[in-house]
Amino acid sequence: METFYFDLAIPGERLLAYYQARAHSILAVAHDGRCLQLPARHFRPFVTHAGLFGRFCVVVDQHRRLLRLERLD
Repeated sequence: METFYFDLAIPGERLLAYYQARAHSILAVAHDGRCLQLPARHFRPFVTHAGLFGRFCVVVDQHRRLLRLERLD
């Protein structure tokens, strides 16, 4: 397993692309500098009317399959 930490700040108007099916992935840069591409559907529980904001932690297995995604407060 491997853990990545990253921050997101995506305003509501930019999230419309995900709801209109024009974008399927969210790109983020982990705190260690590695680029992450995660399916947008996993972020739905964290979306508010203002958008998608916060510090996140994602855990993946040895095949890079997502095991856990959580927002850290």
